[in-house]
Amino acid sequence: MVFTDTHNTIFAAPCGDISNIHHFIRASSFWRGFFLQHLSSDVLPDGRMYYNIAKSVVEPLLKGNYELVTDICGEVQKQINQNVGIGINAIKPKLN
Repeated sequence: MVFTDTHNTIFAAPCGDISNIHHFIRASSFWRGFFLQHLSSDVLPDGRMYYNIAKSVVEPLLKGNYELVTDICGEVQKQINQNVGIGINAIKPKLN
């Protein structure tokens, strides 16, 4: 799956590697295509995105992305802190 590959590639790359940006772009393109293909007005009732549909389809995807991004950001911050000799741990923000 795109996100597993992206996650593994980003963690394997050195901190600050510019190629990591391309993995994020690839992942975002994947989700854009998913939404365009599976959640168009043609397949939604009355062509609308109702709350219950968004709650059951979109929210889990966004929460999964949140977990992925915050894990990666935390790891990058940890590497940066170690590289400059700062002994502060990265703090994962709460989902709100």
